[in-house]
Amino acid sequence: MYKSRVEFNEYDIAKYPFTVDAIKRLDEIGFTLEDLESVLGDTISERAIERILNAIHKKTITTDTKYLHTDEELIAYYVTLMALAVLRDPYLDRVYAVAEAKRAYEYLLQEPLEKLIYIAEKTFSWQIRLLTIDSTVYPAIYFTHFISNVPEQRGLWKLVNRIILNGYTIVNKNELCRLIESEVKRKVLSDIENMRNRLDIIQTTKTIEEIATRIRKVWYPLKKRAEITITTIAGKEHRYPPCIRRLLKLAREGENLSHAARFALASFLLSIGKSVDDVIAIFSTAPDFNESIARYQVEHIAGLRGSRKKYLPFKCENMRIYGLCYPDELCRKVKHPLQYLRIKVKRIE
Repeated sequence: MYKSRVEFNEYDIAKYPFTVDAIKRLDEIGFTLEDLESVLGDTISERAIERILNAIHKKTITTDTKYLHTDEELIAYYVTLMALAVLRDPYLDRVYAVAEAKRAYEYLLQEPLEKLIYIAEKTFSWQIRLLTIDSTVYPAIYFTHFISNVPEQRGLWKLVNRIILNGYTIVNKNELCRLIESEVKRKVLSDIENMRNRLDIIQTTKTIEEIATRIRKVWYPLKKRAEITITTIAGKEHRYPPCIRRLLKLAREGENLSHAARFALASFLLSIGKSVDDVIAIFSTAPDFNESIARYQVEHIAGLRGSRKKYLPFKCENMRIYGLCYPDELCRKVKHPLQYLRIKVKRIE
């Protein structure tokens, strides 16, 4: 455990409202849902709505600096969780959790190493050591925490490509921030679900219901449009190999697909004649969707950028390596997802 003394003040609590310190401060404030009916409650309600709309439209949560020196930001965070609990929409939960994690990541990058370790140890119970290699000090986290939070299973994020000493995986500061970001997402989702499980016990207020109603009016049309787009594009999906069907299902549910999963899905759909816009429409349901980045990546796979080489989908062997293979009986007879599709088409014809 890191022993250095770390100051965690009200500014930090506003930046990281999911932490143990924030929960303690919330108890000290003594704020109740009934307080939402006051004048102060109007400000908090508007901030809660703003947080969710930021997540929907901007894929992150912006913060006016005036909020960072008050308890309003902390209270608004928990009011937001309550509104999401009332909405009961797992897709929106993930959109919000990703946005909250991105917000935290941007702040974490600016923090000294000791504060990162403080948050990881105290809030997430990570085991962290500082190791010196060639006169340079590196943070090292216990390998189970590393495995649970790697953003993707490839390159330097694969455990086999890391330096591990006595069970501790060495990382740099930016990597530690990225790993904490993944943990924040999981923590936010867990907090929303815990809040939802308590709805039968606690009584929500008129203000919370009004927040949920305002969010529904914005969110439901966007969600419906995305669902219709995916359903239209995925026509004849029953012919696709199970790995691709599963990726489409996860895309519908708003899951953040790994880089390998996105490549597998995009390259397969492009290979069977779907357009770049078709594929981008599917990825548009991702909580972290950025159209310019998605377009660049899909066009690169399609051979419209860079080397102008059109990429083929992964072979079944590669799908297994990346943990994307979910075989059925027919899969045992093929070595490539496109081969699976050809056999299915012939059988139907």
